[in-house]
Amino acid sequence: MSYPDVEALVTTKPGGLARVISAAVNLVTIGTLHHLRSLHWPNLNDANDSWMLDLALEAEPACIVTRDDGVLRDAPKSGFDATAPPEFVKRENL
Repeated sequence: MSYPDVEALVTTKPGGLARVISAAVNLVTIGTLHHLRSLHWPNLNDANDSWMLDLALEAEPACIVTRDDGVLRDAPKSGFDATAPPEFVKRENL
């Protein structure tokens, strides 16, 4: 599934685009206004992915949506639900 496919799904569902924009604004706000703790995540195979779990710990999302295979594989080991964008769109009926 490509970006245009995701965009089409989001824009054809009532309130879908507004939900996505709201989530993006919240994420940017948290990242800009808060100085996140930089933690060590021993379950991550790639230490460069730790920022995503640091942010998730602060934001307390229901799910991490990413295309990063390492995060998709390793985040659940640290207690986070993680899914790829196409699966998220299907799961949330966007």
